[in-house]
Amino acid sequence: MSENIEKFLQQQKTFFDKKARLDILKGQRLGNQVDVFVYRLYKERYESIIRLFADFAFSCTLEGNIKELHLSPDFKTKVSEFVFEKEFQTSLKKENLALKLLKKILLTRESDTLTINLTVGSNQQEFEIVFSYYDHETVLAFAKNITAPVSSREQESYMAELIHSRLSEIHQQKNTLERENIKLSSINKDLLDSIAYARKIQRAIFPDPQDFAQVFHDSFILFSPRDMVSGDLYWFENYEDTKVIAVVDCTGHGVPGAFISVLSYSLLNKVLSEKNVMFKQPSELLSELHFELSRILNHDKKISELSDGMDIGLCLINNMHNILYFSGAFHNLYHVSNGELAIHKGDKLSVGGSNFGKKEIFRFTTTMIEYKNDDVFYLTTDGYLDQFGGDQDKKFLNRRFRTMIEENYTQPMANQREIFRQQYDSWRGNHEQVDDVLVVGFRCSF
Repeated sequence: MSENIEKFLQQQKTFFDKKARLDILKGQRLGNQVDVFVYRLYKERYESIIRLFADFAFSCTLEGNIKELHLSPDFKTKVSEFVFEKEFQTSLKKENLALKLLKKILLTRESDTLTINLTVGSNQQEFEIVFSYYDHETVLAFAKNITAPVSSREQESYMAELIHSRLSEIHQQKNTLERENIKLSSINKDLLDSIAYARKIQRAIFPDPQDFAQVFHDSFILFSPRDMVSGDLYWFENYEDTKVIAVVDCTGHGVPGAFISVLSYSLLNKVLSEKNVMFKQPSELLSELHFELSRILNHDKKISELSDGMDIGLCLINNMHNILYFSGAFHNLYHVSNGELAIHKGDKLSVGGSNFGKKEIFRFTTTMIEYKNDDVFYLTTDGYLDQFGGDQDKKFLNRRFRTMIEENYTQPMANQREIFRQQYDSWRGNHEQVDDVLVVGFRCSF
């Protein structure tokens, strides 16, 4: 088949060679597969070129009435547009074959060609017209003078102009893209610089890990934000009779999560003051946090009602009486005592969120735990447990987290931190980090 196609293409002195087209049409009628393929290839090529170099184009109705007629600039110099339109309209209607062709095109929606004689100046000229379907009552057509074949030099000139025009267009597009890329790079740099500075501010506001270690002597903090800024945070304070620690997971991550985390940190400072902690249970403190956060985020319900909030694990530790009080909002507390791991579950309620004013459903519970001096506690946000990885691309989940605690709780907390990190990195592998990661562990050796 390829030899026939190559032979056919080499024979074409011009795209408008009538004899060659007649030979192909004869081949198609014989039903030879090679000739049919070559004919279709020729037809597609021929119709594309005639559209490109048309002398005139027009639209017409099924009855042959011309709706619009456009002459090429070169063709306009050879004819009077008004006289030519009138003559062409008459010729088109006289050609019974043309009207049949129009009906066929409107029925099949396939393009077709017609040869017609027209007067150009004082001479009769032969034109090849390609008709194409436009809508249910209109066809578009492109016509080319085929009286004299287009010379190779003219073809080369046409193609050179076309290539030059296309290259010029591509060059302009390239320059436009380069300018837009420079703008985008500048915007991206400014944005990254702003977020990097926001990270410095966020890190400056949040507690220092060294200060945490002075209160919780044998402890660790594993903190790995997904983005430059984080929606997770930890909060602690050492009052006269009570140590307080909170692990918080704010809605979202990145910049939205960071906004909520800064707001939440400010509210923690307000609500978890010494006078409140001394006389209230953690469940009451979570309720206060809920209403404070809801009031701020939903101060004008006519505008919107935001669903942002935080999940939190809150511990109040009385080290004089070895009692720990725990309340959680979608957070659990892991407790190892005498080699046994217990999980104290928080309530399935969030602090803040879209439940502004619904007091009756926000009654958190408090769990009281009597601990021994070697007992170990862990608080975590869901970023560690929800991380995809492993051989089967599954979440880490609570079961593996429990096993990791049971196998390593006797080790110093500094060692445990590295074990937790290595386990996370190994599980994650090449997967993307799905969320901020925060795990806090401490031993009750105050």
